[in-house]
Amino acid sequence: VPADAAEVDVTSPRLGSVPVRVRGPLTVTMTAPEPDHVVDGPLRVTWRAPSAEVGTALVEASVDGRTWWPLGSTTDQELLVEALPVSGSVRLRVQVALAGRVGVSQEVEVSAAPVSPQVLVVAPSADSHHASDDVVELIAVTTGDVTDDDLVWEVDGDEVARGRHAVATGLADGSHEVTLRAIDRSAAAARMVVPIVVGGDQDGDGVPDAWEVEAGFDPLDPHDLLGDTDGDGLRDADEFAAGTAPDLVDTDADGVADGIEVAAGTDAADPAVTPTSIHHWPDPLPTGIVTAAMGVEDQDGSWWGLRGILAVAVALVVVVDVVLVVRRRRAR
Repeated sequence: VPADAAEVDVTSPRLGSVPVRVRGPLTVTMTAPEPDHVVDGPLRVTWRAPSAEVGTALVEASVDGRTWWPLGSTTDQELLVEALPVSGSVRLRVQVALAGRVGVSQEVEVSAAPVSPQVLVVAPSADSHHASDDVVELIAVTTGDVTDDDLVWEVDGDEVARGRHAVATGLADGSHEVTLRAIDRSAAAARMVVPIVVGGDQDGDGVPDAWEVEAGFDPLDPHDLLGDTDGDGLRDADEFAAGTAPDLVDTDADGVADGIEVAAGTDAADPAVTPTSIHHWPDPLPTGIVTAAMGVEDQDGSWWGLRGILAVAVALVVVVDVVLVVRRRRAR
């Protein structure tokens, strides 16, 4: 059968000779690159098919002729391949699908120049802060012919691990340089350096940089912890000392604001430890947390304690205010 399409005569005992148009298998011929071409940059692959119609073409590559991987597809008769993912001898071929027919070109063997490896440190991020004795996660992505054993992690020049995913432990407080090196089998090398800080208190406010960064504060501003972000009666710096969260009024969710618990001498981060009686409340109460203190149970399980006292205080203020108004009117 002709490669593209042709008209042939089919003889039938009943109909006689009948012309039938037959479409054979699709023939595809790769026209570039030439065999043994040395690929050291972008590669232009072209091909030719006898049909004037346009099909979908897939350009593939293989190193052994058995396993093929795609380099790209197009509806044109050429494709620009930015780079081959491997070095050495590589086979190329083109598959074209058109109107239910599939054609595969001849294989063309080319020689790919070594691909220089590239490395990117995903973690840790540059200038990141880590707590003392923290486990620092090391994550990398690479290009080129690089294995896990080719990736070397160093801290301040000393090797600490290998591979795309590793950890570094036992780093002393202070500034460090984390370096990722890659040396592939072609001896091409790549390197990336990331500075990090472990422990330390750069702004001298008594709070470790790692805690400030994690809580959303500036480790270089000595004044940014003087406020009370969550309004629970504790300065942000005191939240660190108490082990509480600077953005939660009641860190342990026991119904008592952090500032009240700290002033009462109880653990504001432990829901099992709570001041349960008015006798355990500090005097005076920390500023800004009277509302949070409302509704705390007394020792007998009632809700009278603090709420009752506050209600009486409010009533007294109202009475005094009324008395003063009456006196001013009489004085007139």
